[in-house]
Amino acid sequence: MFESLPPAIAVLRPCVACRVPFDLAHADFCACLATDRTFRCPGCGCCACDQPLGARNEFWGSAPRVLWERRREQAVTAERQLQALDRNSVKRPVALIIDDDPRILMQAAAALRRLGFSTIELDRPGAAAQIARMVVPELVLTDALMPRLDGRELCRQLKTDPETSSIRVIVMSSLYKGTVHRNEAFKKFLVDEFLEKPVRFAVLRDAVQRLVPDALAAGEERTTAS
Repeated sequence: MFESLPPAIAVLRPCVACRVPFDLAHADFCACLATDRTFRCPGCGCCACDQPLGARNEFWGSAPRVLWERRREQAVTAERQLQALDRNSVKRPVALIIDDDPRILMQAAAALRRLGFSTIELDRPGAAAQIARMVVPELVLTDALMPRLDGRELCRQLKTDPETSSIRVIVMSSLYKGTVHRNEAFKKFLVDEFLEKPVRFAVLRDAVQRLVPDALAAGEERTTAS
């Protein structure tokens, strides 16, 4: 009777970053909030969402039916995630966190939740501006260097958009160690604060206290009450 069972489906493709082949049919989708999200490499954790549009279209154009079915399911899930980001239903101040390092993303989210924030975490900056316009968080905490759209350019976009210009933006980076370079980056990208990686909790807390004291106080009060 085993001869009647369908063969196991495997779709092997090399990772766009580390080039190691992995099975897309059984891999996890990435966390990017996009209807055409791609798959996370189990080895290095990277996805193909930051590849040029033509490359993504070529990939999905040749993808087997099993992947298209998973894509439709993920499209519904992504749409529900975006709809769930209703600013009026969130009781605590909101922080949007973007970092392509899963470890740093997790640590930053834990630190801001400890300070009383509700957090939205993204491992790619592609949907960050869209989500910021929808939710209008009190704070954006972002890595400086990320594929295609880095945190500094994201900050400039948010600050020049009337709908998001009031959002405070903290950029985490290991680039700006000198005062001159930091000041130039503040002027060019309209960044509210730079924090040098690795970021210590006390330094992050002090920066948040300085930039959004009312939100921090409200978040701590609600956290204590709950």
